[in-house]
Amino acid sequence: MPINNHEDDYDEWSPIWEKIEDAIAGQDKIKEKGEIYLPKLGGQTEPEYRAYLQRAQYQNLSGRTTQIALGQLFRKNPVVTGVDDALLDNIDLAGSNFIYYSKKIAREVLAYNRVGVLCDYSDEQSRPFLTKFEAESIINWRSEVIGGIKKLTLVVIEGERCEIDPLDPYTEKDVKIWKELYLEEGVYKTRDWHEVKDQGGNIAYQVIDGSERTPLIKGQVFNFIPFYFVTSNGITSHISASPMLDFVNINLGHYVNYADFENMLHWTGAKTITTDGWGDKPFPIGGSVECKASFLEASSDSGLKEELRHKEELMAILGSQLLSGKGRYVAAAETSKISSEGEYATLADLANSLSYSMTQILKLLVEWADGNPDEVNAEYNTDYQVAEIPQGRLTELSGARDAGKISKQTFYYNLNKYEFYPSNWTYEDEQSEIEKDLANDIAVRQKKIDSNVAGIMQAGIDKQKAQMTQNMPDDNMSMNGVTNGQQS
Repeated sequence: MPINNHEDDYDEWSPIWEKIEDAIAGQDKIKEKGEIYLPKLGGQTEPEYRAYLQRAQYQNLSGRTTQIALGQLFRKNPVVTGVDDALLDNIDLAGSNFIYYSKKIAREVLAYNRVGVLCDYSDEQSRPFLTKFEAESIINWRSEVIGGIKKLTLVVIEGERCEIDPLDPYTEKDVKIWKELYLEEGVYKTRDWHEVKDQGGNIAYQVIDGSERTPLIKGQVFNFIPFYFVTSNGITSHISASPMLDFVNINLGHYVNYADFENMLHWTGAKTITTDGWGDKPFPIGGSVECKASFLEASSDSGLKEELRHKEELMAILGSQLLSGKGRYVAAAETSKISSEGEYATLADLANSLSYSMTQILKLLVEWADGNPDEVNAEYNTDYQVAEIPQGRLTELSGARDAGKISKQTFYYNLNKYEFYPSNWTYEDEQSEIEKDLANDIAVRQKKIDSNVAGIMQAGIDKQKAQMTQNMPDDNMSMNGVTNGQQS
C-alpha cells in the first residue's frame, strides 16, 4: 500500500473531527458548508435556499464553551519541576514557551480528544524539542506487542511544505509530504516521502533524498518511537469520543431549529389581509355587510420555541458537566438518554491526563538533554472555583497564629486555599518575602531613629549656641560705659 494509506479508524473519525472543528470555528465556517449542516427544505429553489441560509443564525456556544473550559484549566498555570528553563522557554524551537504550548495541546484534547506529540532532536541547536501534530494529520499508525510490551511500530503524518513552482520561479506552491516514523528490526528510524509523476502522469511515492535518519539518545539508538498520542484517557492510540462531541451535535441541531424559526417569522411574522366578496376590486377598511376583510396570522410558534429552549438546556447541562466534574444530572426525561465516552471526561479528568502525559513526555525531553528524568513532574490545575473566605475567618486565623494555636505553615495553608497568594507561591517564598520586609522595616526604622537622633543633637547644639550668644556682653555698651566714666 502507498504511504498515504489511511488507518481504518482514521476514515471513521475524520469527518467527526471536521464537524467539531467547524462548530468551534463559528457561523462563517458553518454557513460556508451550506447543506452539510442546513439541508434544503422540500421544494426550495436555489434562491430560496440562499435566503433561508442567510436568515439562519448559528449561536457558537461550542466555541465559547471550549474557551471557557481552557480558561478554567489555565486559571492557574501548570507547575513543572525538574526541567531546565531553557527548554521550557522554547519548548518547540518555534518560540513557544511551555504554558502556551500546553494550551494548544489542551485545546486539541478538549476538542478532538487526540493530539500527537513527537520528541525530536535538533543537531543545529544541539538540543531536543517537541512538535505537535493535530489528529487529522496523523493518517496511519500501527502497534505491536514486542517483548511483552505494546509499542508503536508505525506512525505516518501527512503535511505540506512550500516549494518554488518549477514552471514559475516567482510563485510558491504547497506540496504534500508524508513523515514516516517506524521501527526496523527494533530500531527507531524516520524518513520523508513525496509524490512524483512520471511522463505518463502516473503518480508514485518516493522517499525524499537525504531525509532518512536514525535518531540517537546518549549515543544509543531508540528501541521505541518517541511519539505520544495524548488523550483524555492518557497516552493511547485508541480513538474515543471528544468531550465536546455531544455538545457540538446539539449546537448544530439548535442551528437547524433556529433556521426554521427564522424562516417561520419571515413567512408568518407579518399579518396578511384576506378578503371575501370583493374580488379584485378595491375595498374600504372595515368592509361592508356583504363583504369581509380580515388578517391572517400564525396562531402559535410555541413548538419551535420549546425545541430551541430544550436544546439550550441540554447544552447548559453538558457544559456544566464538563466544567464542574460533578457527573450527570437529569433536567428533563430525554436528558438521561444522552450517553457517550466523552460525557465522563470532565475538565478535572482532562487535567489529570495532561499531568501524566506531559510528565512522561518531559521526562524523555530532559533525558535527551542529559538531565535527570526522575526529577521531572508536570501538574495541571484541577481547582476551577475561587473560594471566598468567610467573614471573620482571617481574624480568627491571625489570632490563632499569634496565640501559638496554629503554626505559620498552617496559617499559610489556609490563606493559600483562599488564593491570597500568587499562583505557585510556596510557603518558603512567603517566608523569604516576610524576612525581606522585616529587614527593610528595620532599616527604615533605624534610618528614622538616626534621623531623629541627629535632629535632637542638632537642636541641642543650636540651643547651646543661642544661650552662649545671649550671655556674651555687648561691646558697644561696654565701650560707652568706659567713655562716660572717663569724662566724668
